Amino acid sequence: MRIGAQPWMALAMGCGLAAVQSQSLAGPLLSQADPLPKPSASLLRSLDRFERDLKLLDQTLPTQPPKTRPTASTSSASEREVLLSLQAPAPGAIPSAPQAVAVRRQVQLSLPLALEVAVRNDPELAEQVAAVQERQGWLSSVR
Repeated sequence: MRIGAQPWMALAMGCGLAAVQSQSLAGPLLSQADPLPKPSASLLRSLDRFERDLKLLDQTLPTQPPKTRPTASTSSASEREVLLSLQAPAPGAIPSAPQAVAVRRQVQLSLPLALEVAVRNDPELAEQVAAVQERQGWLSSVR
């Protein structure tokens, strides 16, 4: 075979030879890979702090599913009245246009009370809270 007659043949043979050589060199290197190093103490401490912070955040949500009536955690009669007055409208009664919504009054609530109202009035949020509690239970049972 003449090299000048079929230049593509020489190129193909050269590529094939290079591929075989790279596989023979890479094989031992890949099979002798070092094991992963152990995590550092500072990384483990950081992960522990992160987990502790997540638990604290999760504790801000109510632990019991919301009830239609005020719970015993409500401290005063005025808060109970506010809870009873903050009922969500029926799904069909919600206006479709934002301009149709009128704010009749503003109420200041504590964070636990605001969370209770939000979870009680939003079924999707109540499902998410239940899912988080389920994962927390699963996580604590694994440990």
